[in-house]
Amino acid sequence: DVHGPGDTDALFGFSARGAGFYPLDIAASARPLSDTRAVRELRRQVLDHDIVHAHGLRASAFTGLALGRRTDGRTPFVSTWHNAVLGSGLKRRLLTRLERIAATRADVTLGASADLVERARQMGSPDARLGAVAAPPLPAATRDPAAVRAEIGAGDRPLVLAVGRLAPQKRYDVLLEAVGHWRSRTPTPFVAVAGDGPLLGDLRATVTSEGMPVVFLGRRSDVPDLLAA
Repeated sequence: DVHGPGDTDALFGFSARGAGFYPLDIAASARPLSDTRAVRELRRQVLDHDIVHAHGLRASAFTGLALGRRTDGRTPFVSTWHNAVLGSGLKRRLLTRLERIAATRADVTLGASADLVERARQMGSPDARLGAVAAPPLPAATRDPAAVRAEIGAGDRPLVLAVGRLAPQKRYDVLLEAVGHWRSRTPTPFVAVAGDGPLLGDLRATVTSEGMPVVFLGRRSDVPDLLAA
């Protein structure tokens, strides 16, 4: 069984592959009423499962609250942490509380990188391990690279491709800083960014104000073609 936002099923095709999919709304930021409903719904949905695996900090903390503390007879619970927690002030204190709940209530915490494993240990995880998240295998490219280059506006210039979620942890600000340094090169490299996320507006505003040779392609289903180009 898979429990998550409704659009997740459409994006990854869980139902089409035979999994039972149950819509569950977990907001990206704190919403007291919505968060309380999510914990109650998780308690109703997953208590009878043989094992539960939650992805991400908020989903892990809510699952920990739904399942209760680690005691004999409780459903085994694995948590995977994918991103470092950012923020300051009250927001940081709230996120740290979620980190502690997720770490102490999961039987095993998997971190996508060594710093996340260490953070889980600091927050009280009884068993934190590295669980590198591999990129899925990609199919072969199907389009002519020159046609793809023409479509995105790169032409014959050196093409730099970035693929990922537009979030602070991915440090796209470093990429744009690099662009600022190499704009004097001839020919000037062209940068294509595939993906979406909360920083899209800010990154696009920087590119526009600085006149940078960067194009934002949004979420793409043709990453093999972009890589081949």
